[in-house]
Amino acid sequence: MAIYKKPIKHLMPNIRLDGVVVPYSSFVKSLGLYITEDLKWDKQAAIINKRIYFILKKLNFLKHFLPQYVRLRLVKCLIVPHLLYGCEIFSGCDANTYLKLERSLNSVTRFVYNLKRYDQISHLTQI
Repeated sequence: MAIYKKPIKHLMPNIRLDGVVVPYSSFVKSLGLYITEDLKWDKQAAIINKRIYFILKKLNFLKHFLPQYVRLRLVKCLIVPHLLYGCEIFSGCDANTYLKLERSLNSVTRFVYNLKRYDQISHLTQI
């Protein structure tokens, strides 16, 4: 993988190993973080959102059988670690990526407090 600020793929030399050209990769997974060639965190945020919504989908089947304090504990154990691991990298992300992460956190808050999609949640975002 070549890391660059401006696209320079056409200037990169071919790397050969035993006569076989090794292709360049557009991203690398290292310690659970997806690092892209342009050092943007869109892919990492997309993976986190995918994990969060997958967990929420599974937990929604039990939502009406669980009291609020149990839903909060489940969120803290199953979802919050995905948001906190590597959260320092999101300080430099663009507004669109940040908005996607914020929307997934809003969905989590709605799950905990058993709210509808368009209910106000600004007073509840203390997870």
